Amino acid sequence: MNKDVLLKKIVELVNEGATPEDIYLRLGISRRSFYRLWSYLKGLGVVEKIGYGVYSVNQTSSSNLFQAIGNESPQSVKANSDDEYPVGTDRAHAFIFTMPFPFTFPLRKQEKFLKNLGFDYKSIGVSGLWRGFSFLMGDWLVKFHPKSLTATLRKGVSFFSSDSHEAYLLAVNDFLEKVVVPLERSTKVSWKRGKEYRFKTSRQHHARIKDSVAKGYRLKKQKLHVRDEEGTLWLLADFSFSADELESVAKDSAVRDYRVVNRFMNSVRDTGVTMQDVLNMFAQSQEQMGYYAENMVSHVKAVQKLGSGVEELTNVVKDLKGGNLKREVDSVDDLMMVVESIDDLEKYRDFVEGLSSDDKLRLTDWISDTFGK
Repeated sequence: MNKDVLLKKIVELVNEGATPEDIYLRLGISRRSFYRLWSYLKGLGVVEKIGYGVYSVNQTSSSNLFQAIGNESPQSVKANSDDEYPVGTDRAHAFIFTMPFPFTFPLRKQEKFLKNLGFDYKSIGVSGLWRGFSFLMGDWLVKFHPKSLTATLRKGVSFFSSDSHEAYLLAVNDFLEKVVVPLERSTKVSWKRGKEYRFKTSRQHHARIKDSVAKGYRLKKQKLHVRDEEGTLWLLADFSFSADELESVAKDSAVRDYRVVNRFMNSVRDTGVTMQDVLNMFAQSQEQMGYYAENMVSHVKAVQKLGSGVEELTNVVKDLKGGNLKREVDSVDDLMMVVESIDDLEKYRDFVEGLSSDDKLRLTDWISDTFGK
């Protein structure tokens, strides 16, 4: 690819929310070549850093550059319909961003500021108490509160991407470009904390469009609501746009949840394995585990019996080695064969007492001859 094509591709990827490292890897050029192009775009003001790892395209500078090189300036992927997007595309929507004011901005100063800029604003409050103002900036409903602002993406506006994180960055870029940067310029005060804008995502939904699972629930006229262990809803089937969407809705983990669901659904598509196949395999596995458990019980019993026998045999060997085992004898001759010391005779006291006088005499003579007693 020549330089002009590469420049256009970089701007397209920035519009999609890609980071410099992502762009470098996707272009497949040397790191040195990429950063030469990246520095060129930053020097012209086409690419601007607006937050930690977040860059935006200055559309005016971009248009000037691409008019000069004879190409149309790439634009962000934002739309009101998902008809043109393939199965599995993420439709990111329902965003709410919350940003604390970086300076003291009391309500009366807020109203004066909005009047001077000609905003069509409305007062907002709770239980009759005056608590701020609301007004529109592009596709965002902005609300000023005593210490912060919230920006809610207009219903029906979505950001599309094959990756949920890129779709999220598209929304972030739009929020910063259409809300934060214009307000910053109007107040003539930096809204950054250090070198970055600080805000939090209070709500975000990521929908997997044209999803077969969602379609199945729609055809059955059933709802799909999945909650975690704490009862928080994180996944649902949404039919409101007639798009059969499987939607992740947890504010803190929607991007991650979407990626997990999308990876699973893509693997089902690629391998041809259905949920019924998974359930069948699980049932077979349980059955096999049942057989295995029964066999293990038999094996354990056999090992236990073997262990008892080994223990008994060990004790016999110990008795034999220690001379504690009393052997069976039927005659004086047997006794003389097993007795190895005078102490051994104590084990056979009952047998000796039952001997005849002649046998006792024979035993006495044997003891005297053998042990010198």
